[in-house]
Amino acid sequence: MTRNPSKADGADGRTTFCVNTSRLWFETRTPTSIGRLRTYVSMDFFGDALSASPEPRLYEAYGELSGVLFGGDLLAGQTFSTFADMSAWPDILDFEGPPNTIASRQPLVRICASRISSWFQPVFMLYVPLECQRSGRRGS
Repeated sequence: MTRNPSKADGADGRTTFCVNTSRLWFETRTPTSIGRLRTYVSMDFFGDALSASPEPRLYEAYGELSGVLFGGDLLAGQTFSTFADMSAWPDILDFEGPPNTIASRQPLVRICASRISSWFQPVFMLYVPLECQRSGRRGS
């Protein structure tokens, strides 16, 4: 309950909805002679969270080719870090996710080789550090 609600807070008995947290996505799965090519693009309307009008924002965009190097997968594009286990996220209504989680989306190239055993899967990853993305500098 809001103390001293204004008209924008619903004091007049009306509720306001926005499209900012809506997410649109497109996915393709195409068989090739090398392996399966999967492309994925998603966007939301949280481009400027302080603006009254929604702005589209690219959320994820990547391509993934299965069965490439050492029987593994090659992924290139912008998606969640390798260190973020998205399957472990709880189903909550908070659009920004649960507190205290590592969930940065970043441009990267990732090669995941096929599992050597039930507990070991080698991963090789190249990514652009966030500091370089913001400042326009190249990594050292």
